[in-house]
Amino acid sequence: MPALYLNHLKPHKLKTVVQKTPLILIPLGTTEWHADHLPLGVDSLLSQAICADLSAEIGCVVAPPLTVGICRNLTTDAGYYGTLETIRNSTLTSLLIDIGNGYAKLGFKMAVVLTGHFENDHWAAIEKAIADLQEISMVMLGAYDFTADKVQELDSTKKTWPYATDHAAE
Repeated sequence: MPALYLNHLKPHKLKTVVQKTPLILIPLGTTEWHADHLPLGVDSLLSQAICADLSAEIGCVVAPPLTVGICRNLTTDAGYYGTLETIRNSTLTSLLIDIGNGYAKLGFKMAVVLTGHFENDHWAAIEKAIADLQEISMVMLGAYDFTADKVQELDSTKKTWPYATDHAAE
């Protein structure tokens, strides 16, 4: 079965899918520097690909991706060119609450935020949204949960930067 994207579905098809599988996957990532060998959207692209695979497997809907997040460690002025200015924690929390409530009005009972970005403030903002939501159940998963078996550790990660092992590696 092909992946089911919310913004590709016609209303009658969406209604049928939601009645059968009331789960929506929300791909989330930042737009930021990941060294010179990777695109700026790797966090978002990874979460979108995983959501597409899950949708094709279980028949749930994939929401339009959110490609902004909280990224305070990689500022453009510190040499990490291409990183978008971070949004506030409260902005990400409010955005997830608002869209979660909107999805609930469409009949979804569960939302999974699948984030490709790993930063404590980013995760905390998502967790706050999950705790504050009342209209829909929401959980968070990280892309690493689905890709850990694909990672090959190197003897040295000095080629890119000091935190390469936890940031797209080499």
